[in-house]
Order: sequence, then C-alpha cells, then structure tokens
Amino acid sequence: MLTCFLPSLRAGLPPKLEETRSRAAECEKKGQWTEACALYNQILRSDHSLQDIRERFQVCLRHAHQVRRHRDPTFLKNILSRPLPAALDVYEEVLVSLQTTYLEKEKLRPGVLFQQGLQELRFALEDETFLQEHLPGMPPERIRAFAAQLDQRSPGDVQTVRQAREQARAIGMDGLDMLGLDPAVVVLEFTCGACNALDEYTFYLTPAMLRFVQASLKGEAVGIGIKVGAVEQKITVTAVVPGSPADEKGIRPGDIILRLDGQPVEGLSAEAVAARLLGKAGTSLDLEVLAAGEVLTHLARMVRQTVHVPSVEWESMPRDGVGYVRILSFQETTVHELKDAILQLQAAQIKALVLDLRGNTGGDLRAAIQIAEMFLSEGNIAFTESPIKLFRNVYKAHNPNALTLPLVLLVNGDTASAAELLAGALKENQRATLVGTTTFGKGSIQYPLPLNTVPSGILITVARFFSPSNQPYSGRGVTPHLLVDVDLMDAQRAAAWQMAQQLVMSAR
Repeated sequence: MLTCFLPSLRAGLPPKLEETRSRAAECEKKGQWTEACALYNQILRSDHSLQDIRERFQVCLRHAHQVRRHRDPTFLKNILSRPLPAALDVYEEVLVSLQTTYLEKEKLRPGVLFQQGLQELRFALEDETFLQEHLPGMPPERIRAFAAQLDQRSPGDVQTVRQAREQARAIGMDGLDMLGLDPAVVVLEFTCGACNALDEYTFYLTPAMLRFVQASLKGEAVGIGIKVGAVEQKITVTAVVPGSPADEKGIRPGDIILRLDGQPVEGLSAEAVAARLLGKAGTSLDLEVLAAGEVLTHLARMVRQTVHVPSVEWESMPRDGVGYVRILSFQETTVHELKDAILQLQAAQIKALVLDLRGNTGGDLRAAIQIAEMFLSEGNIAFTESPIKLFRNVYKAHNPNALTLPLVLLVNGDTASAAELLAGALKENQRATLVGTTTFGKGSIQYPLPLNTVPSGILITVARFFSPSNQPYSGRGVTPHLLVDVDLMDAQRAAAWQMAQQLVMSAR
C-alpha cells in the first residue's frame, strides 16, 4: 500500500489535539478514511490555520470519496459501464466545466488537473475496494509495474484540455494492455481526481449523490422519510420525519439498517443507502432494522411517497415570553417554515426570540439572505465574488416591515456557510446578540452542477462571501458576543434565554 507522507506538525500543538492527530494518522494507516476525516476535522475546528492538517484532511477525503463511489451501484452500473469514447467525453466536459465555474482559477491549468487525475488513479491502484471490483486476482507485481509507469508521466506535457483527454486515453489503453483494466474506468478516475483535489467541498457526484443533494435543497424527496448516517461503521437511522411511511411503521432514530429489499447494506456508504431509499412514488421498499437494545430484527414494508423534510423546528409554548426556533438547514422551504413558526409564536405573545443555528451547515444561499431581510430594515447583508454572474452580488436589506422583537442567535463550531452568513449579517448590523462558540469559518458557496454527458454531476465551489463590512468568513468564522462552552449545550441555551430576557427588559 502507498504510504502517504505525514508532515510534522508545528511546535506547540496542545496535547489533546496531538492525541487526536495520532488517532487520525492511525486510521489512515488502516484505510479508515471516514474516521480519519472526522478526526482531522476536529483539529481544524480548533485551529483553522493548520495547513498541514488541512492537507491530510483533503487527502483522506479523496480516499473516502473514492471508496464510496466504487461501492455506489449507480456509479458502477450507470457510469462505469460507458464505453471509452463516452468516458472521454465526460472527462472533457468536467475539465471545461471546472475552468468556467470554479472559483480559484490558478488551480485550473490542464496540466495541474491532469496531475490530480494521475494521483487519483494511483490511489485507486492501492485501494482494496477498487482492486476487488476491477482487478480481482491481479498479481501485485503487475499492478506495481503499471503504477511505476504512471509515475514516469509528466504533467508538463499537458497544456490544453484536448491534450489532457488524449493523455488520459493513452493511459487507459496502457491499463488495458498491462492489466486488462477497462480504459473507461481509468479515464473516470482522472475525471474524479480533477474534481476532488480542488478543495474539501468540491467533488464528483455519482447519480445517487446528485439526486440526494438536489432533493436536500428542495426539502422534498420521494422516499420513506428517514435520514441515515454512519455510526460506528453501521448505517443508522438519525432522524424520522413525523407522519412519514417510516414513522407509521415504527422506525425510530438509533435503529440500525441491516438490509434493503433483502440486500445487505454492509460495505455501502450512508449516501449510497440514502439514495436507495429514494425512488418513484408508489413503489415498495422492504427495510430490515435492528432497534437499539433489541436482539431480534424487524422487517417493515413501506410504500414510497413524497415526503416534506422540515428544516425548521420550534417550541409552540414560549417560556416567560421567549420563543425558541431552530433552523436545521437552509432549503427552498425554509423561509416559509420560519415565517409560519414566528406567526404562531407571535400569536402566543412572545416578547423575544431565540434562533438556534447550532449544527446548521448551510444550504440554499437565497434562503439565508431572505431570512436576514426578515429581521433587517436596511443595511448590507453580504458581498459575494464569483466567476459566475449569478453568484456575484452585493446583498442589501430594504424591508420597512422587518421584525423588531429582540433576537438572540445560538451558534457553535458546526454553524457553517449560509448559516454563518446569516449570523454575521445580524451581528454586524447590531440586530442580534450571539451566544455559543465561534462558527466554523467556511466562507464559500457550493452548487450542484449536473453534467450533460452522464446523469451525474459536480458539487463545485462557485463563490466566496464576505460580511457586511466586507470581511472574510473563511478560516475566521463569527465570534459570538457571549462565549459559552460548546460541550455544554444546555448551558448555551440557558444563557441565550437569559440574554433574551435581558434584551426584553432593556427594551421597555
């Protein structure tokens, strides 16, 4: 197996973070890429300036994406089955799309993108999932000989997209001659490598992942109404939509999914399982689960239907005149949901509002802008820069009917992207008091770009956004007025409630 060079950390890393780094490095050695990503991300949340850790995080992320796509049936059946000319068309479309839409132009030279494709293929040749799927039984020395030949390739020979295409084709034919490897598989590794090496938020989307991202932004999906995640390497139900088919069948958060339609989910990523839960309305799905604390499995047959996934939660009964609303994510329905929640709370005579953005990792930029306008009568909301005109703008508030009730925002290290934009806009315009811990510091916008040549896409970084005073969010985040330890979730909320009470008193 290729051993990736682990750069030494700068002096003075706190012992707790050093321990986390050691655990992450051990996960890398074992090929536990998802676990390594989670650990490196913990370190970055504490210190965004650790460039060496960021590089390790991105390498592990590339490996994790690689394993996921080669376990994704929609990628194996719908993409890798294409003939070589079609695969080359996909590669060319991706290179052109990146050059026209990606934010950082200095990373987009054809030779650089081609080199990243070579690296992706080298990763693949040492990945057990890839080898079992595409080169079962191949003698290791033959694989090493092909890898050594790849190492002799010079990206300096690639100056144009056309040259990158021809070089990828030549390497694909070499793989066929030396290993019997489908050349289309080789070319598609070049395709994914060009996407996945740009930053930690830009990556190739398999057909299943593209559908999943698009459905998430709409807040609507045809399925059974559950969210899943990988918990201790097991596919686990993390949320159940009230009134959904899964809810009616007694599926609950914490249940472990064992089989879908009789097929085991072992080895599949959470994204691949989530995609298989989606489908056409009216189609049936058999779900075998193991509930927490149980020893016997439970088989539930459900019929898929259109399910609205709410992005806003609230408590209908205010406490001492303070209302509570939580925005889980930003999607097309979020503004309407928030307005409905606030109307109901106003009917209960609230005097202040606590708006919880903890754990909100972003989503639809427009929804965040519109929510900022709900609370701001005037002032700058954000500035964005992008090669795409649609995402290049100065956002200003002009709302004479803006809500004026005292406002407290709850934020933490998992508050990111569009959620940070909202927090920063309300803080700098002195419209809200922020409680919690400094936000993540992700000042960029991603967009799911469908491809024309195949039913897949790219989640691509298309813009940066800046605060009302034109300050960057990336690597800095938004610092709250009142810092309360992230590990004390109840203390954060209690502090927010007390702050809201003080704001009510001072407004009298």
